[in-house]
Amino acid sequence: MLRTAVRGAVRQQSALLALHWERPSRCAASTVFALSSGQGKCGVGVVRVSGEQASYALTSMTHPATLPRPRTATLRRIVHPSTGEALDRGLVLWFPGPHSFTGEDSCELHIHGGPAVIAAVLAALGTLPGYVPAQPGG
Repeated sequence: MLRTAVRGAVRQQSALLALHWERPSRCAASTVFALSSGQGKCGVGVVRVSGEQASYALTSMTHPATLPRPRTATLRRIVHPSTGEALDRGLVLWFPGPHSFTGEDSCELHIHGGPAVIAAVLAALGTLPGYVPAQPGG
């Protein structure tokens, strides 16, 4: 009986949230990035970028500064977008929307898994205009 009452309350709350949910405005849209591989000791770290400006991460942080063929792993030099300092050399992948996991333009940077390299790449992405770290579970 209690289980049924709790389920009913959860459904009612979900319905109310759905009624009051508003889609973010186009102005509020941002490009998000996050480490999508596990943290800690690892050989390869995967950083994912998703949003309207995902392509800019590839063209401003990799050399050559062109988009790779969609859904094809390409070896690139990864650099800081404003200083040009070499951060790593890794595989990059480009997934144009709507044919991507998120439905938006997205890309992945497969980099060395050391904490310094991962921190440097995430910090560099954070300097790009309109880029924000993804929230947990988002």
